[in-house]
Amino acid sequence: MERIQKMFGSFVLASALAAMPLVASAESVHAHSATGVFISPSGIVRVIGADVTAVGSGVVSAATTIGTTIINWLVNTSASTNITVGGSTSTSTSGIKIGDSIGFVGTLSSSTGSSFTVAASKLHDFTRVPPLHVVPGTIVSVNVGSSSLTISKGNRTLTVQTNASTTVSLNGTASTLASLQAGEKVRVVGTASADGSVITASQIVAKTKSGNDNEAEEENDKHASSISKESHHENSIFGRLHLHLGNDD
Repeated sequence: MERIQKMFGSFVLASALAAMPLVASAESVHAHSATGVFISPSGIVRVIGADVTAVGSGVVSAATTIGTTIINWLVNTSASTNITVGGSTSTSTSGIKIGDSIGFVGTLSSSTGSSFTVAASKLHDFTRVPPLHVVPGTIVSVNVGSSSLTISKGNRTLTVQTNASTTVSLNGTASTLASLQAGEKVRVVGTASADGSVITASQIVAKTKSGNDNEAEEENDKHASSISKESHHENSIFGRLHLHLGNDD
């Protein structure tokens, strides 16, 4: 694996980190899939897969273990720090718990032995990020007033809730919820409620019953496949809940 060649600061820092692999930056992969540390010559720190050991007001203590090397981090936040917990923006560290896996970006401010202090510009807690699911089905009804629609697959139905961040496309073109109609094929990408009856959509990809169905289907599948790979959850929420709906789309 690629090794970190350049370190910022003292000889202590260089000695502690010189043998550590450069796995990933804190913004490129989920914390559970890799652990890595990168410190640029200018002192910009990027860490992924750090385990939280303590949480205070505006400060998080964490540790990374790479090979036999354990690095302790004191991550200081401020009003300008971009904090994300469970996929949602936060204004404090209160939602972060001991044992959570975090990633952060910031400026190295000091080091003592194998402990380093960072002024964080970004801090993300990946532990409780809800998984994304790709849900195929057919639109049963659209309720513009409640910003929702109902879709079905087999003999099961699911409520799809939208919000200001939801994107809608129809036959490969940007559209709106109001433009969707009952009977249209749809794939919904989003996060499910605890009982699986409601999915909050981040993206809705639909195709009309008329028009070039083959072209629309290809565009539909291309969008859904791309999002499915990014989320690493290719099975629909229907399948995950073992609803035995069969393989029909």
